[in-house]
Amino acid sequence: MQRKIVIIGAGMGGLAAGVHALARGWEVDIFEMHDRPGGLCTTWKRDGYLFDGCIRFLLGSVKESPLHEEWTRLGALAGGIARSDSYLTCESDTNSAFCLYKDIKRLAEHISALSPPDREIAREMADATAIIREATASATPEQAPSRAVMRRFADIEERLNAITVDEYTRRFVHPAVRDGLRSVMPGTFSCFSLLWILAQFSQGDGNWPLGGSLALAQAVESKFVSAGGRVHYGKKARSVIIRGNKACGIVLDDGTEVEGDVVVAALDVHQALFELLNGHCIPARMLKWFDTTEMVKPVVHVSLGIGARVDCAAHFFWIPDEPLTIGNMVHARVGVRHFADDPGMSPPGTSIMTCLLDADYEHWARLARDRAAYEDEKARVASWISGQVENRFPEVNGHIETVDVATPVTYERMTGAWKGVYEGWVFNRATCRIRFPQTVPKLKRFYLAGQWIKPGGGLTAAVTTGRETIERIITQEEGV
Repeated sequence: MQRKIVIIGAGMGGLAAGVHALARGWEVDIFEMHDRPGGLCTTWKRDGYLFDGCIRFLLGSVKESPLHEEWTRLGALAGGIARSDSYLTCESDTNSAFCLYKDIKRLAEHISALSPPDREIAREMADATAIIREATASATPEQAPSRAVMRRFADIEERLNAITVDEYTRRFVHPAVRDGLRSVMPGTFSCFSLLWILAQFSQGDGNWPLGGSLALAQAVESKFVSAGGRVHYGKKARSVIIRGNKACGIVLDDGTEVEGDVVVAALDVHQALFELLNGHCIPARMLKWFDTTEMVKPVVHVSLGIGARVDCAAHFFWIPDEPLTIGNMVHARVGVRHFADDPGMSPPGTSIMTCLLDADYEHWARLARDRAAYEDEKARVASWISGQVENRFPEVNGHIETVDVATPVTYERMTGAWKGVYEGWVFNRATCRIRFPQTVPKLKRFYLAGQWIKPGGGLTAAVTTGRETIERIITQEEGV
């Protein structure tokens, strides 16, 4: 008799787990609170503009990447990839621009020409990135890196995990170089994570999936459904059914009970443990994460639909004219992305600009209790961003056709993400060698998947933990 897995959440972790479970012969039902797949991997349309809330670059977009097979098995790349020899061009002022070339040698030469005082650190960065690439590239056993390379890699990993991206980039003299590198990874993340990304870029990876985040999620959903899986939208899970010490299914918000042989919670771990399990059987080592481990800050996501083409070669620029204060967060400078990766995202002759601002969740949660005050604050932030962009680009004046503001409360309402956090735990010195447990020791047949399992989070963590969870289920439940 075919055994059944019930998956909570049709985000990328849940969809990946579903595809892999079907391939191993299980029956799979996914229950999703929203009306579409992807979870935090999504886009939304406003007045003809498609605003993307997730992907900045996709790792695994080229065959040379060790992550390519993950996406191929999920059918995720069917919509095509827009390739580029650079990740972005960053302007810190109107007189100089930094291009983050993917070829690491070309990048080092560019930095040296742009800022001769940065020549030595650029060379060191290129050398370290080359070692990381050689040590982590996909290879057959016959092509495995040498012991000498692995020793150098271990030294680089230990040394760079001890400092943050902010600390490392402060060593660069040129402001555009500093800003460009900081646009790749959050400043609180380990510096090793930055150079690891540059190593993936150096293989030509880090490209843009045409159609954006939701199209990517829909491609995986299509793979899942075509293989016999079922997704139930508008079905929020309320709790897990527990009999004895085993998970036996879930209860939906409407009271419907869904039986299953195994339950996989593919959502943020706080929601899984404290809402679905109501704190049942949670060991102290799990609880400790929530008290001691730094989380990625929630964000305010501001998107502008501009009814004109903007004369700007840069993909990323800063608007430092005056500080912006939101709650207890003071933004001395605001980074804006000029969205030119995919012409299908906006009507011909138009432009999209977006920015992400670290946010104070409590500020927005408090305002949300007074709808008028909440909308007023969103309007204030939108007006400030719009005004700064118009100051920077006079041709934009009078042409901003639509503005969208998503707050941490938006993320929480649409995805259930705890405090609106979009990417789980910070990847730093304390978390670089650990991961959140995927099982609750005293509860059998209940598993966790998704980006919160691996510090750093993101799409890569989501889909790989989805696969790893199914591999673990196969081993533990089937004895394989």
